[in-house]
Amino acid sequence: MSISLSGNELSGLTVLSDINGSSLAQTSYQSQGSASIGVVNGNTMNNVTIGNLQIGAGSGAGGTITISVVGNGNNLLGGDGDDALAAVGVQNTLDGGGGNDQLASASAGSPSEAGLGNVLIGGEGLDSFGLGNASDLHVTNDADHVVSQGDQVVGVFDEIIDYAAGEPLHLGATVALGTVALDDFAPDHRYPMLPDGTYGVVRGTVTSAGHFTVDAAGPDLLILYDEADSVDATYQGAVALLHTTSDLTVVA
Repeated sequence: MSISLSGNELSGLTVLSDINGSSLAQTSYQSQGSASIGVVNGNTMNNVTIGNLQIGAGSGAGGTITISVVGNGNNLLGGDGDDALAAVGVQNTLDGGGGNDQLASASAGSPSEAGLGNVLIGGEGLDSFGLGNASDLHVTNDADHVVSQGDQVVGVFDEIIDYAAGEPLHLGATVALGTVALDDFAPDHRYPMLPDGTYGVVRGTVTSAGHFTVDAAGPDLLILYDEADSVDATYQGAVALLHTTSDLTVVA
């Protein structure tokens, strides 16, 4: 059985119920708000352009599940197999569950916007994270033209909830910077200076969605990166790794 989703019409579903548990049509359902879709093993969902859905299998489902969505505010749930979950948009949650999962996020923000990109949860197993964030990242509270103690980094960036040592982070940037310099755009609005293909890591605390305060004693890490694409990008990427002391494994 194959499952395809396009626009706001969900077709070919064998397991489908709304958030109240009521049965919906087996063949087609026009979404109005939230819904829950159960996926049996081995199915693939592609090109989902819909919001506020919960899609996946959850704990106890074996096999390999592949789900990709384009939209905002969706929940993607893997099972106990080696799943592949991908989301293009913001405020999506990708939860791989058990197994060695591949989670991929493409998120973006508008000028001066602060907020949540996508949330990635690997679950048990050795997972990998593909990250493609583009945000109008800027820094406030700066006094020394370097991302350092007390600075606040603002933008739309992703969050990884449970990063563990040895899990690959695919940033498209592999050259580590010891410090991240800042430009002179404005006294309380400075931009990170990240050459093409580089990344920098700072410790601190995610204080709210899209706000990270640099603090050497903080529980979280923030990675700022510029994908190696031979373009000096105005928008750059960021991902927060929550509550981690693990060494990072950064790959192209």
